[in-house]
Amino acid sequence: MLASVTLDVLDIARAAEFYRLLAGFEVVRRERQGLIHPEVHLMSPRYPGFGLVLREMFGVRVAGSRPGGMLRLAFYDPDPARRVPELTPHVRWVWEKQAPGPEGYPYLRMTDPDGYEIELYSERASTAT
Repeated sequence: MLASVTLDVLDIARAAEFYRLLAGFEVVRRERQGLIHPEVHLMSPRYPGFGLVLREMFGVRVAGSRPGGMLRLAFYDPDPARRVPELTPHVRWVWEKQAPGPEGYPYLRMTDPDGYEIELYSERASTAT
């Protein structure tokens, strides 16, 4: 793993399932099982060299759900729009439709189950507004 991000979450199983659905992340290691703040380490073949670490907080408000808390992750997806029907039951959309990103590329912005902002973006030029 070349880089990783650690996210505090309220429910490790729920968060791990969300990131599996979102981007193919699978649990590769568990740490501190049965102890305070257990962790799972996730990797995805779609993003080699990048990992996510989920740390369970047992009811403490996590950064994504706190007023003023902010962390946004962005993942490349060749066609973000095709993911809308699959993801809709699991996310809160920040934008209700695909929008052009800062570089004019299409992207979607949503929040994960713990309130962290997630973007799926494509590098192909957008003709939609």
